Amino acid sequence: MSTSTASTTNDNDNENQDQEDKKKVFVFNFPPVPHVYSICPFGLKLESFCRINEIPHETIWTTNVSKYGTLPYCRFGDKETGEEIPDSNLSLDRLKQEFRVSEDAVTVSAADRALTHLIVRMLEEHTAQIGFYYRYGLEVPKFVESLEIEDRFCRPVYAQGFLHGLPDAIKDKALKRGIARHPEETIWKFSFDDLQALSDLLGDDKTYFLGGESPTLADCAVFGHLAQFLWIPMDFPQKQYLKEHCPNLVQFMEHFRARVWPDWEELCNTKHNDKYAHADADADTINNNTKGENDFKLKADKKGGEEKKDERTEGLDK
Repeated sequence: MSTSTASTTNDNDNENQDQEDKKKVFVFNFPPVPHVYSICPFGLKLESFCRINEIPHETIWTTNVSKYGTLPYCRFGDKETGEEIPDSNLSLDRLKQEFRVSEDAVTVSAADRALTHLIVRMLEEHTAQIGFYYRYGLEVPKFVESLEIEDRFCRPVYAQGFLHGLPDAIKDKALKRGIARHPEETIWKFSFDDLQALSDLLGDDKTYFLGGESPTLADCAVFGHLAQFLWIPMDFPQKQYLKEHCPNLVQFMEHFRARVWPDWEELCNTKHNDKYAHADADADTINNNTKGENDFKLKADKKGGEEKKDERTEGLDK
């Protein structure tokens, strides 16, 4: 009788362990860089969400993309073969479901859910695209140098992809989106309007965007994107606007970083995980993600001794 009971207990323990293993979360994000930790605002959003909701996870620093060509992404269960969720927003939906993130920890009403959606979409589909146009289309040498991309991303070929393939591709993409059809001053004004809207929404009386005592997804999204403007040591027009016109956003950023990322400086000074960075990279194939979720893929295809650039916009919705 006791043997049967012990066997049943062991079976239950094994089953529970299997369930726990299936829920293990691995977040794949770009290797850390100085000043801003990650060049990917979508990765910062995703990692911040895990932190504020105390979701156990392991971050894998890599430049290898998911099966859909996206970065960041999540795997559940096993870092090598686990179920893959190839998009930051899809990953968030899955995390809420798997870990039963309470509604209060995400949003508190239908109106708050709508507001969060609007904030995330504005930042990802408009504000960030203007930031990418500046740093990749116009100032990529400064971007690569200031964040030590050549050293932090393992192989010089990745930095060369930034320097020689990316600017023209991003300019072309911005032209097709309609952004680059305007004078630069007008383009920057478009992003200033976004920042001012965020500043007005936060106001002077709230610590977080939905007005609660704890951060939510909306705060994670704002943090990921504004970090790029404020802390990358480049002369972003948005940085000047934030400092001159949106002191409440600057204060929000400092507060969020102190509360959610107490190890920020340590992470910024941490080198990449060699095992995963370029584990299967090809010197003739450089994947860069300007939207965070494979909005853009740059491939160098050598034919007849000449290098031919194949620039494709995947347009994967977030």
